[in-house]
Parts: sequence; C-alpha cells; structure tokens
Amino acid sequence: MARTVLVADPNSVAAVSLATLMRGTPYTFQGTVSHGKALVDAVWRLTPWAVALDLSLPDHPETPGVGWVAATAHLREIAPWLRIAVTSTPETRNLVPAALAAGASAYIEKPYARGEILKAFNHLHSDAPPMAFYVRARRVEKKLTARFSTGQEAPAQRHLALVENVSETGVCLKSEQELPMRSVVSLEIDLPERLAVRGRAQIVRSGRNADGQSEHGLAFVELDNGGRERIRQFITRSLANEQYHTAVS
Repeated sequence: MARTVLVADPNSVAAVSLATLMRGTPYTFQGTVSHGKALVDAVWRLTPWAVALDLSLPDHPETPGVGWVAATAHLREIAPWLRIAVTSTPETRNLVPAALAAGASAYIEKPYARGEILKAFNHLHSDAPPMAFYVRARRVEKKLTARFSTGQEAPAQRHLALVENVSETGVCLKSEQELPMRSVVSLEIDLPERLAVRGRAQIVRSGRNADGQSEHGLAFVELDNGGRERIRQFITRSLANEQYHTAVS
C-alpha cells in the first residue's frame, strides 16, 4: 500500500510546511483538509494510508464532534485501517496523551522538524504501540543566559537575552532588541554546568510584552556538534526533577 498522508490542519501555512518537509521521503502528501466534515469525506474518498491530524482541527456544523481529540476516536471507528499521527502547538500539546489513548499512534510537535516528521511516520509504518509522550519544550525556572548577533551590524555586536522556553527544535528569547520575522541570527546559549550551545536560528514568532521587552520564538537552523543532544539531556533532567519534586511533595 502506498504510504500516502492526508493532512488535516486549519492552518494552510502549516499544512504546506508539512507537505514540503515530506518531499524526498517514502511518504507522499495526498492533500489537506481544514475541518471535521472535510476530513471524514476525504478519508472515505481517498483512503489514505495515514492522517496527520492537528489537534486544533475544528468541528463542522454537519459533523459535530469530529474535531479536536474526538476526531481521533471517530476515525478509528470509521476507518480501522487508518494510521493516525497527531500534530500540536504549545497550546494544544496537553491534548496529545488523550489523542494517543483514543487511537493515534504518533505525534509531531510544531514548529515542524524534518527528523521528527520522519520519526513519527516511521513509527506508524512499524505498527508499534503508540509513542510515549513527553513535553518537548520546557519553561525554564531559572532563566538561561543567551547571546545573539544578527550579522547585519558593523562591527558585529552580540546582544544579551534570556531563554524562557527551551526545546530540541528551538527556544523562546526575551531581550530588548526587536528582530524581524524570518531573519536568522547566530545564537549562543549557556546550559547549566555545560559548554555553551552554539548555532543559528530563525525568528518564527515575534511580539512585545507590556514591560517593553521583546519576546521571540526561534527555530534552530543548525547547531554545533552535540548541541541538540545536550539540550535534549537538559530537558530530560528538568522533567526528572519535576517528577521527583511532585512525588515527594
């Protein structure tokens, strides 16, 4: 059976991004839908191998209850052959465990990373039990220090910033400088008791807080050797510490 993937996402830009990152892989983009009724219709009409189902997918008046996590259980009922990977944003990631319990087998967090997409689809192809869920991004209790430069200043200047959230694919920075969307910066992050992680990142979200500070979401473009693994270990340790404190509190 051809490994065709139907993308169910109300955000057309995100759907195109996922389709683009699938190019050159064993998986074929089959189309996109933006609400529950269109999803059900497309599954019957196209019989895709898998669905990438965003957890913000809305219902439709003609098919109430076929959106959000409910769509996962509904798809399992009407199309038991179908493989399901759910996609989520930081706002909907708390729905992932329920979606996995309802019949999804894999999940992909946004912003998308090609490696994570392949990992999820390969997991679907293996027919293994549902992936274990862990929160990819961590809000840092004690802010990490970071430095960045834009490459557009002469002479080059390094600006100070604080890391508020950290993940394997990006960070949230708070600083005095306001950076344009889609610009790329050189970045250096100080992890506790570790060498600094260095690399380049693109601005994917930008805003200004009430305190006058700018807050930017950055997606890693490249990291130095071992940088992503050091970040992954930092997140794992943070999770373990939280679980320990919860257990003894």
